[in-house]
Amino acid sequence: MTHARTTVALAAIILLTSPPCAAGPPSGAGVLTVLQPRARIPIEDIGFLSGIAFGLNETVLLGGKAGLLSYPLSGGRPVTIVPPGMPPAGTMGVERVRSVGGIASIFSLHRQQFIVRLSDGRRLLSRAAPNFGVMDMVLAGDTLWVLGTPVNKTGADNPDGVALWRGTLAGEFSALRPVHRLAGSESSRRGFLYTPPPYAGAAAGLPDGSAWVVVASEPGLYHYDKGGRLVEILGQGLGELVISRLEDLNWKLATDPVGRYTQILNVQPTVDDLVVTPEGPAIVVRQVSENSVSWSLWYPAKDRLRAVVPLGLERRGPLGNLACAIRGRALACLLGIPLSTKVTPPDVYREKYEVVVFDLPEISTAGSPGG
Repeated sequence: MTHARTTVALAAIILLTSPPCAAGPPSGAGVLTVLQPRARIPIEDIGFLSGIAFGLNETVLLGGKAGLLSYPLSGGRPVTIVPPGMPPAGTMGVERVRSVGGIASIFSLHRQQFIVRLSDGRRLLSRAAPNFGVMDMVLAGDTLWVLGTPVNKTGADNPDGVALWRGTLAGEFSALRPVHRLAGSESSRRGFLYTPPPYAGAAAGLPDGSAWVVVASEPGLYHYDKGGRLVEILGQGLGELVISRLEDLNWKLATDPVGRYTQILNVQPTVDDLVVTPEGPAIVVRQVSENSVSWSLWYPAKDRLRAVVPLGLERRGPLGNLACAIRGRALACLLGIPLSTKVTPPDVYREKYEVVVFDLPEISTAGSPGG
């Protein structure tokens, strides 16, 4: 998946990654053997795709240029849930797809948000919110979690540096309550507030209404209950996932989408997504070595890591990001495969797609090699 298209009036555009770097395992982690896919399902050409979630029965939800689609894992024709177009009828592209308890949440960089009940297709939310830049969004139980920032005509309107918000379907975005405030320097906070998905971080909602969140400007995974109370922090020592040059991604390299990868993000591991496994949260981490992009699941301990599971897939760089969804031990990831060897636009963006399915191993919750 390549996210080097237009961005928003979150101010500028950004994308992440960079030149050849050592993509070895992190220190202090129990690294398991490479996990090979159970299935690889080619997706017909329906334009760019950016998000994936599990749907009803044996389907996945795919989001992108064609709106929100339900795609059978056994093959066959996709079914449109939210068509492309202007809201409230359709959406102008989907950035991310989340699904909890049969409810799908999607949003676009054009400030459009939809929440749909999958059993009957009823839209519980369908609107455009021009004064809020969404980086991730999920309805978990009756709690709406939003990673993002209020915006005005000049950019982010967020003097308190709030990254995660909560509310209900009934309220407008202006009624969202602040939950997670950014730590770090003023530069890192400002950089985060202008970062579009998936580079800003990720949120994962749970059926009990709680949510996990990770952000690109500070280490750690934070677990909040449905009332917004902090329950737990993991991975506080994972500083290598912090993107220290977010401001450069947003401004210095705003007109160089390929340079954002080759100059910054391919030189370090970065967060592509976040899933919650039966043993707890796992970060989908992207790494690049000699122009080959690969991914692994990092299971955080209190300080660092208790396990790393390398995923048996890779693609040619310099671009490429992975979106993943989980149901039980089934992990489904949306992989973009480049169609051209050229590294200049528009050829560098041309991709075909696969849904890659893994069966996750059991991870010990006892020892924690990383802390």
